[in-house]
Amino acid sequence: MEYILQLEERKRYWLLGIAITFIFLFIIFSNMLLGIYGFALSTGVVLCFLLTPLLYGRYKLFLFLWLVIVPFFDNFRPLLIGSTSLVTYFITGLSFPVAFILIYKELGNAIKELPFLIPLCIFELVMIINFFRPGTPFMVITELLRCFIAIFIIICTYNFLKKNSTETLFNWINIFVVINSLTAIFQRLTGIGMRIIEGIPRVQGFLGHPNVTGFVINIFLPVCIYMFLNSKVKKTKIYWGISILINTLALLLTFTKVCYFTFAVTMLILFFYLPFKIKFRVFFGVLASSIIFLILNSVLDLKIIESMVNRIDNTTSYMFRLRIWHYILSVVNLNNVWFGHGINSVQLFLTNLNELARAHNIYVQLLYEYGITCIFFYLTFIIPFIKFFKYQFIGKIYNKFIYIFPILTIIGIFLNMYSDNSILIRTPLYYALVVITIFYLKFNNINNLSTNDKKIKTIF
Repeated sequence: MEYILQLEERKRYWLLGIAITFIFLFIIFSNMLLGIYGFALSTGVVLCFLLTPLLYGRYKLFLFLWLVIVPFFDNFRPLLIGSTSLVTYFITGLSFPVAFILIYKELGNAIKELPFLIPLCIFELVMIINFFRPGTPFMVITELLRCFIAIFIIICTYNFLKKNSTETLFNWINIFVVINSLTAIFQRLTGIGMRIIEGIPRVQGFLGHPNVTGFVINIFLPVCIYMFLNSKVKKTKIYWGISILINTLALLLTFTKVCYFTFAVTMLILFFYLPFKIKFRVFFGVLASSIIFLILNSVLDLKIIESMVNRIDNTTSYMFRLRIWHYILSVVNLNNVWFGHGINSVQLFLTNLNELARAHNIYVQLLYEYGITCIFFYLTFIIPFIKFFKYQFIGKIYNKFIYIFPILTIIGIFLNMYSDNSILIRTPLYYALVVITIFYLKFNNINNLSTNDKKIKTIF
């Protein structure tokens, strides 16, 4: 292997030994305890180990696999067993040896430029410790792998941007998001593939749930607005403008209340910081779009406005969440508040109460499962938020306005985490971390430029 052969003799055998040990552990345990999932997982591990010389350094390939292929196939029924596709397990296995080598080689360098990686790594360590608690089912190893892959994706993004522009990565992520949004709109127009939740037909795209589609749009919409305002070429501006309209319409059709609230907060904050000329244009743009939307809703008899009113008035889901949160928090006490009850303990607890096995609130879920130590997960998002907030309100740099966009993305993440677990599902979590990484690296580079260069590279 190209990288392994460059290591010193002792390090080479140490690395190979660990990699081979992991392979056999996956093969033995996964085939015994995970059945066909284990077969897909271990097959991917072995194949990647054999192909590491070809796969190592293919950052774009792995970003494509985790941001496009996995989200698509996670809800592809012919390959779906339980709640996860075999493709996801195979790609997990395919990523693991390369991820191990890349993290071993690049983690230190990445942390220097991306300090929010530190709490994510500590959180992974917390989960590993919890994994060895007595009575922990082997199946929860997927939780460890999910966090490990998240670290891997951040490092892939970090290395990919060394040779490619942020605009390139934003562009092909946008293509995926828009295609999912168009799928959602198609579902509304045809009635095919929608979910009936609390009596309201709700679109879900191909991501499997309205909340997941809504959260992905919430995370990426500030990027679309940023690219639209930052575009100097008319065709590019039209492209991102159309993306904003399509994603916004799809967001409305999910009928997810927390996504509505996040969207409203995003627009309110952004409008507050927009320069006056742009406020004027945005006002008339929103007004014109709203009139067109109302006309289409009336002429095509889509009944979207009526469904939105019914959805907002319906408090059934919120009352259900309050009941679940009360159950979980009532058993959090001094005996377990520091280290929690262990991985996936919320699922077991709620199942025993004959409730749906999700906390519908990440803060409550992580507090129950990991106790106060779960704060490391929050720090993963708080650290870049503080950095951008500092630039926006305290820093003495050119054009503070650009820092509002990653702040909006992170605010959206925190709001979404209040209402659902979906931000921890691969697609929203991975998109959130990739977007934050891109903004973090981009604006760090801007801060290192001269004043003249900043004027060229920033908005307006």
